[in-house]
Amino acid sequence: MNRSTWRKIWGDLWTRKGRTLLVSISIFIGVVGVVTLITAGDLLVKQLQEDVKADNLPMLQIYMMIPPDKGDVELDNQAYLDDLQAAFPSITEIEGEANNPFYWKFQDENRFHEARLFSYTTPLTDKTLEPMRLVEGDYPQPGHNQIAVEQRMAEDFELEVGDQIDLRMLGLDEFPTQTWTVSAIVFHAYNDASKQAMYVPFEETTAISGIPGLNILNLRFTDYPTAQASQQAVQAHITQSTPYAAVFVMSEDPAKNQSIESTEDFRTILSVLAIVAMLVCGFLVLNVISNLVSEQRRQIGVMKSLGTTRVETFLIYGGIAASYGIIGMIPGVLVGIPLGYAMATIVGDFANTLIDSFAVSPIAIILGASLGLAVPIISAFVPVYFGTRVSILEAMTDLGIGGSYRIGFLSRVVKSLPVPLNIKQSLNNLLQKKARLALTVITLTLALTAFMGVSAVFVRINEVLQDILDQFEFQAVFQTTQSQPLETIEPLIMNNVDGVKEVYPGSASIVQLEGYVSAQNESNQVIVDGVVTDRGFEEGDFTKGRGWLDDPERDGVVLTNDITNQIHKTVGDTVTLTANGEDRDFEIIGIMNYPFPIAFMRWQDLAEFTGFTLDGQPVPNAFYVLAEQSDPTARDMDKLIERINDKLVENGITASFTNMIEISDMASNAILSIGIVLNVASGIMAAVGAIGLITTLSIAVFERQKEIGVMRSVGAKSPTIIMQFLVEGILVGVLAWLLAAPLSVLLAWFLTEILPFGDFIEF
Repeated sequence: MNRSTWRKIWGDLWTRKGRTLLVSISIFIGVVGVVTLITAGDLLVKQLQEDVKADNLPMLQIYMMIPPDKGDVELDNQAYLDDLQAAFPSITEIEGEANNPFYWKFQDENRFHEARLFSYTTPLTDKTLEPMRLVEGDYPQPGHNQIAVEQRMAEDFELEVGDQIDLRMLGLDEFPTQTWTVSAIVFHAYNDASKQAMYVPFEETTAISGIPGLNILNLRFTDYPTAQASQQAVQAHITQSTPYAAVFVMSEDPAKNQSIESTEDFRTILSVLAIVAMLVCGFLVLNVISNLVSEQRRQIGVMKSLGTTRVETFLIYGGIAASYGIIGMIPGVLVGIPLGYAMATIVGDFANTLIDSFAVSPIAIILGASLGLAVPIISAFVPVYFGTRVSILEAMTDLGIGGSYRIGFLSRVVKSLPVPLNIKQSLNNLLQKKARLALTVITLTLALTAFMGVSAVFVRINEVLQDILDQFEFQAVFQTTQSQPLETIEPLIMNNVDGVKEVYPGSASIVQLEGYVSAQNESNQVIVDGVVTDRGFEEGDFTKGRGWLDDPERDGVVLTNDITNQIHKTVGDTVTLTANGEDRDFEIIGIMNYPFPIAFMRWQDLAEFTGFTLDGQPVPNAFYVLAEQSDPTARDMDKLIERINDKLVENGITASFTNMIEISDMASNAILSIGIVLNVASGIMAAVGAIGLITTLSIAVFERQKEIGVMRSVGAKSPTIIMQFLVEGILVGVLAWLLAAPLSVLLAWFLTEILPFGDFIEF
C-alpha cells in the first residue's frame, strides 16, 4: 500500500467516527464473547481432564448396606475383598470405601458441624482408583489423630494445615470429644458426593462415625464389557457370601466419563454461541461496507480515472474493514482473557473441578484474534468485489436513487395504506434499500434467535428445578446409623424438640426393572421412593390410574411416564422388580408425570421387599421432618436439625441429616452458575444485534440529511422526523422477531438436548 491508500483509509475512518465506533464496538463485543466463552469452556475441560484420568476410574461401583437383622455381625472386610477377587479373576483393582456422616467443630465453638467422612481400604498414599491431589501437608497416619480436609471445605471454613479441631467420637461410649489435627489439604475431583468432606485412614472411621463396614465397592476389570457382563454376578456374590446387601450398581465406561463428556458438551455450546456472535458481527460489517461502497461510487470512478487499479481500490475498502477488526479485536482479546478465567472459576464447582490459579486458553486467544480480523475482511469481500467492478462512466453518471427508482407493487400497496404520510415514507425508504433491509434483518434475527433461545433454556431449567423441589413437602430428612422403628423415633422428637410439626417414615432404594433401560447408564435400575400413601398425593398428580387415593393400603407400584412409555405398560399391567436377587411382580396402579424416571411404593412394602426389616417387621431407612415454621431458611433448618441431633445423641442414636432447604439453595446456585454463562452469551447476541440496528439507522439518517432539511423547510417538527426513523427501526425489529421466534424454539430444543441434564427436561 502507498501513502495515498493509507490516507484514504484513515480519512474514511476518521470522517465517519460514529460509524467506525459502532462497528468496532460490535466487533469488540463479539471478540470478548469468543475469548470469554471459549476460555471458560477450555479451562474447565483441561482442568477436569488433568484431574480425572480414565485409568483411575472404576468400572463398577457397588453400593452396599448391612441389613438391620445382620447389624451385630463381626466384619472381616479384607477377607470379603479377597474372596470377591478370587471369584472374579477379571477384577484388576478393588477398593472398599466408607462414606459416612460425622460431626466436628472448632475448639472455641459450642455448635458441631456435620460433614462427610471418607476412608478407603487402600491407604490414601497408595490409592489408584479415584486418587486425590495432595495440595498441602502430609496424608494422615493411623493412630496419630490426623485428618485431611477437602480443599473446598478448607476454603469455606478457613482451615489450614496444623489447625486443631474437635471431633465427636460416635463410635465410642457416651460420644466423647477428641482433638484432631489437620495434616493435609487435598483436592478430590472424583468426589461429587459432598464438598464438605474429610479423610482419615480406614482404621479410624468406625470410632469417628460410629458406623462399621463399607458403603461402596469400587471395581475395575480387564475391560468394560467384562465389567458389564459381571455386574449381576458380583451383586449376587456380595449379597449371598457376605453380611452386606448389594443395593444397586453404577456402571460407567472409563473412556466415556460422564463428567468430562458433559463439560465438553458445555464447552461446545459456549463455542457455538461465541461463533454465532461473531457471525452477527460479520453481517453488520457486510451491511456497513455495502453502504460505504454504494455512497462512494463516484469517488471510486474518480480514483479509477486517476489511474487507481482495481486491486488498490480493493485494498482501500478491505483495509477499512480490517481496521474495524483491529480496533475492536485488540481490546476484545485483552478484556476476554480475565473474564473467561473468572467465568471458569464460577462454573468450576458445577463441573466438579477447581481452577485455583490464573490460566489462559491459547486456542481462545487465537480464535478471538483470528475471527476478529477474518470476519470483517471476509464480510467485506463481496460488497467490495462488486463495488470495485463499477466502470468510470457508470460511477460518474450515477444519479443515485432517482436513476433507478420505479414504482412497483409494494410501493403501490404502501401508498394505499391508511397510515400517516411520514410512516408511509418510512416504509418506502425500507423498501428502496432491500439489500440493506435484508442484511439488517438477518443480523437482528440471528441476535434475537440466540437471545430468546438461550434465555428460554435458562427459564425452563429453573421451572423444572422448582417443580422437582415443590414435590417435597418436608424440609429435612435423616437416616439413623442403626435401624430404628418409627415407634422409637417419632415420640422422642415430637415430645422433646420444639419447632417440629411432624415426623413421618419413608424408604428409598434402587431396584432392577425388567425391560427398562436407563438413558443415563444403560442399566435397568430404577430409583424407588417408599412413601406414606395417605399423604402427599392429589387428583392432578396422576395422568392414569388413581394410585392410593381410594385405598392407602393398596399393594402396587406407581411409575412415571418416562418408564411406562419405554416398557410399553399401562395401569393394570404388572412389572417385575428385582432386589437382593429376588424377583417379584407388582401391579401398576398409577402413572405420574414427573421430571425424571422414578417409581413409588408403600414404604412398608419397599422395606420388606429390599430386606430392610428388624425382628421380621419393616423399618424405615429414612425419617422426614416437617417444620412448624411456614417458610424456614436453610439457617433455620440447620438450627432445628441441631436440636434434633442433640436429642438423638442423648439417647444413643446417631444419624445423617439432609437439609432440603440447603439442597434447594445449592441447586438454585448451580442453575444460577449456568444461567450466568448462558445470559452472558445471550447478552452478547442482544448487544451486537442492537448495535447493528443503531448502525443501520445512523446510516439512514446520514444519507437523508437533505431530505430532513427539506422536511424541516416545509414545517416538519422534530417529533415527526423522529417518528419516521423510529418506525423504520420498529418495523425491522418486528420482522426480525417474527423470523427469530420459531428459530429460537429450535435452538432452545437443541441446547436442552445436549445439556448434561437434558434427559430430565421436557422442552
